[in-house]
Amino acid sequence: MSLRVNAVVVCVALLGIAALPRAARSAAPIVVQFPATMQARGGGAAPGLAYAVIGAWANAAADRQSAAQIEAFRERTGGIDFPGAVRDRLRCVGTPEPRTACRDLLTLPSAQDERELAAALAAAGTTQFMRVSVVPLLSDERFRVRAFVSEMAVTPKGLRTTRAYGAIYDSRAPQELVAAADTARLRDYWAEGTPPRIEREALDAAGEIERALSFLAGKLDAGAGKPEFAKSLPSLDALRDAGRVACRGMPCAQVRVIGDFGPRLWLTSTASFGAYGPVIASLDANSAAHSSNLFILVITLE
Repeated sequence: MSLRVNAVVVCVALLGIAALPRAARSAAPIVVQFPATMQARGGGAAPGLAYAVIGAWANAAADRQSAAQIEAFRERTGGIDFPGAVRDRLRCVGTPEPRTACRDLLTLPSAQDERELAAALAAAGTTQFMRVSVVPLLSDERFRVRAFVSEMAVTPKGLRTTRAYGAIYDSRAPQELVAAADTARLRDYWAEGTPPRIEREALDAAGEIERALSFLAGKLDAGAGKPEFAKSLPSLDALRDAGRVACRGMPCAQVRVIGDFGPRLWLTSTASFGAYGPVIASLDANSAAHSSNLFILVITLE
């Protein structure tokens, strides 16, 4: 399938995001979380123990490999407020057009455990909210943002996840640069232009992730076990035959094409990824030619 368009607005209209259902969900406030090393630049420190209670992804941020990539991103994007840009965009996840009002940002109260957190939220009148965990990763070879949603219900026993889904934004340096294994040239690639390429990519990622998450929010049923909508989408065959994607491994048979939007390709899978739920990956041409195996993209940092 090839739906080549130049305007993002047209892409959104083609995907049907302009008429998202489930307007009632738009009222739920949102918590957008980043790795602890980025909190000070995006609105202060995490709110006490409550951050750890529902910030399960923080284990990944503690991993040496991902922590180094998070820090590399932070160091090379000093000219922009990435957390602020992401929060501004994600406030509108899943809200129907016209977007005259989006979600309120929620600050979680401090709590000793999940039950205490739920009680504090209920006392404040919060019965449901959306949590989005956002992790930006920069290596010499590629830039990636991982954003995973948990729609949460507040119950007397604690917090319950009602839906989970996610989006990944992935861009890579050209293969000839990667193959040359020249670290200086690779660093220069991400620094090209004014503002630098990495800052432009980061701001583009904020909008792309919101669009992808909004698309999934409009397609997935309550519970969202498997993405049934994906079964009717084209496989990778045509793009593979054209030499535009590479995919190795059994999970490649489950990858489906949502849209081919010129500079970026939207892929999903007929499978759900455990606690992550259904996922959309937005890949640039270099990334798609490197690997379109969504299982690897979702489960690992490679």
